[in-house]
Amino acid sequence: MRLLQNMSLRARLILAFTGLIVFGFAGLMAFSGRQISTAAEEDYEHYPEQRAEPAAEGLSEIVDYYRQGLMLPAELAAIVQTFSQRAETRLTVMDPNGVVWIDSAGFTYDRRQTDFPEVVAALDNRLVHDVRADESGTPTIYTAAPIVKRGEVLGVVRLSAPESVITGAVRQRWLTLGLGFGLLLALSVVASLVLSSSLTRPIEELRVSSLRLAGGELNLRPPEGRTDEIGPLARSLHHLRTERQGMPGEQRAL
Repeated sequence: MRLLQNMSLRARLILAFTGLIVFGFAGLMAFSGRQISTAAEEDYEHYPEQRAEPAAEGLSEIVDYYRQGLMLPAELAAIVQTFSQRAETRLTVMDPNGVVWIDSAGFTYDRRQTDFPEVVAALDNRLVHDVRADESGTPTIYTAAPIVKRGEVLGVVRLSAPESVITGAVRQRWLTLGLGFGLLLALSVVASLVLSSSLTRPIEELRVSSLRLAGGELNLRPPEGRTDEIGPLARSLHHLRTERQGMPGEQRAL
């Protein structure tokens, strides 16, 4: 409290305005950040799901050709790789028994995939996602969709993406929010400086005028023309100057 009393009026105003703005924006940023993080996590958790069904529809004709022997494994691999790049996820194509035909990452599976929940759900015509470690131990989001042609399930396409995609997206949104907060903070400091100057400058001018009038400078004209609370004070000081000018020299000296 003593420290505030030793500070100038302008410094106290700037500190008060900036403090209110900082605490207000910090609370708003924390609340908004939590909402943004939750929304980003939900979006990216369902990110593979949003691309699973379109991928399955796009591959239905191709897988039908492959099953009939009208397409070589290398041709299927090239097409799956193209779908993977477009979907920005890893694609694994398997038959209805869970035997993998092609994996866009080039991984070779030595076991059936029908033990995994997303594959089981796809064969039951449902869409779910599962989070588990991939072959390298990286936490990954998995989902799958059935590849259907004329009502027959030809296979399953599984999409997967590292969970780090979520954390990266959340980090990017926090960074954007932080930059916005920094910009608003800078603008608030500038606004505080301008506002405090508009309040303290006329008060400082009146203080200087009163000291000079007390020193006998009766020709000095205090600032006038203000319509705010400082206006009556300036007019009172002007009235005092006028009265002193009309006093006899002896009384004025007193």
